[in-house]
Amino acid sequence: MARVLAVDDDRDLLKLIEHQLRRSGHSVAAASTGTEALELVETHGAPDVAILDVAMPGMTGLELLAELRARPAMERLPAIFLSARVSPQDIQMGRDLGALYLTKPYSLHRLLAAIDQCLEGGCPIPEPAPATQEQPARDSEPYVLVVDDDRDLLKLVELQLSRSGHRVSAASSGAEALVLVESQGAPDVAILDVAMPGMTGLQLLGELRARKPTSQLPAIFLSARVSPEDVQDGRDLGAIYLTKPYSFKRLLAAIDQCLEGGCPQPFRSGHSNSAGSVAG
Repeated sequence: MARVLAVDDDRDLLKLIEHQLRRSGHSVAAASTGTEALELVETHGAPDVAILDVAMPGMTGLELLAELRARPAMERLPAIFLSARVSPQDIQMGRDLGALYLTKPYSLHRLLAAIDQCLEGGCPIPEPAPATQEQPARDSEPYVLVVDDDRDLLKLVELQLSRSGHRVSAASSGAEALVLVESQGAPDVAILDVAMPGMTGLQLLGELRARKPTSQLPAIFLSARVSPEDVQDGRDLGAIYLTKPYSFKRLLAAIDQCLEGGCPQPFRSGHSNSAGSVAG
C-alpha cells in the first residue's frame, strides 16, 4: 500500500481517482488546489508518490511539484502528472521535472502501473545541477533574464535554472522584461521566446541592445519557430537559437557558451530593421 497525494481542481475526477486508488489498496490524501495540497503534506507528512494535474488555477502542477521538492523530506518525491494537456512540449516539461506524464482521459490500469513504477524507483530522476568540474567557478550566480508568454514554460525554465545555481528574473512580455531590466540591472544572458504578442523576442532584443547597459547582451532564442529563415533571423541578431521542445542540458550549454563569450556576432548590414518587423 502506498501513501498517494492526488491533486486536481476537477473535484469529480479527484473523487473518482480517490475512490479507485483506495479500492486498489492505497491510502489517498486528496486536494483540489496546490495550497490545500501543501497543507495536507504539512499535516500528514510526505506521500510516497504524488499525482498532479498540470493546469490548475492559482498554482499549477509544475509549481506545486517544485514547492514539494523544495522541502528536505520530499527532494526526491516520485510524481505523476495526469493532464489533459497533450502537446509534446507539455509532456517534455513534465519529464524535465522528473515525473511520469499520463494524459486524460486516463486508464486506471496505466495509472496503477505508473504508481508501481514510481514505488520501484522507476520515475525519471530530476536532472541534477551540472557537476562542479563542468561549471567553471564564478564570482557570483549568473543572472539570467527569461521571457516567454507561455507562463507554464516560463515557470519551468525559471525553476530549472534556479536549481542549477542561476539567479533568474522571469517576464511574460517584452514590456515586463524592460521594466525588470530597469529595476534590477543588466542580466548576464537573456533567454527569449520569439513569437510573443505586443513585442516579439527579436524586437525585444533590439530594444535591449539599443540601451547602453545591455548593448552587448548575450542572448538565446528559445522558440517553436523552426524554419531556416527564423533561425537565421536569430543568428543574424547575434544570438544562439534553440527550438522547442528543448533539452535542458542543451540550454545550460548555451548559457555557458554565452557567458564564455561564444555567442554569435550580430550581422550589421542594416538587418536590424527587417528583423524588428518580423511578426509574432
